[in-house]
Amino acid sequence: MIESKEMKVSASEERRVRIKEFSKRLGRSRATFDRWVKSGKIPKPDGRDPYPYWLLSSVNKIVTGISESEQENNKEEAA
Repeated sequence: MIESKEMKVSASEERRVRIKEFSKRLGRSRATFDRWVKSGKIPKPDGRDPYPYWLLSSVNKIVTGISESEQENNKEEAA
């Protein structure tokens, strides 16, 4: 079940999200995504099998957090 701004995910809907989908949800290139992981803006993957993945609930929190911080930065720049 997906709810509210944080988009909570029920255990039955939890799944693995790969780099391609994650970067697409952020609206950023793979190069930017890799830079953000390296800098710590995006946390390290939740696991590997053998490819890196993040859990959907983690991705939702990260995407929400990044979009909110970018909106705040845009407001500050406009002022």
